[in-house]
Amino acid sequence: MRLDQKRESLFCGLAFLTAAALILASLGYDIESAYFPLLLSLLMGVLAIALFVQTLMPHSKETAKAQTEAADQSDRDQNDKDRAVMRDQLIGFFKIFVAVLAYIAGIQLTNYTVATLAFLILMMGMLGTHKVLHLALVAAGMTALLSYLFFTFLGVTPPEGLMAFG
Repeated sequence: MRLDQKRESLFCGLAFLTAAALILASLGYDIESAYFPLLLSLLMGVLAIALFVQTLMPHSKETAKAQTEAADQSDRDQNDKDRAVMRDQLIGFFKIFVAVLAYIAGIQLTNYTVATLAFLILMMGMLGTHKVLHLALVAAGMTALLSYLFFTFLGVTPPEGLMAFG
């Protein structure tokens, strides 16, 4: 199995496990509010399986020939670079995964608004934006927009945390 196939297979496995965890989590909700996350999770799982099957499918002869020629040029430096890139990608994935878990915990401990503001500011800071005014304006604007869309326009009940306002 080529390195790119291994990467795609790893991604498919992580996406499928995430979808399965989300399906299990959505089963704990009321039936009226569980259908949307359940459908999205099912779609994510199906797409992960489809991508995995596509990854394992044989390619055309030209692609196979090019891959064989590329495999013949197995240079130790290239393999080290590929490993470093893969390690950096996995570290990035785990940073985002931990940030999302912290966001979920933040919603439970505070409330939606506070947790969303903190999450957006921290994620934008982690991704490279360091202008404080820019961080604050974008986070406040996105939080206000999402709150309006979900809680006012769509009438979704906001998640409850330990800090209840109003």
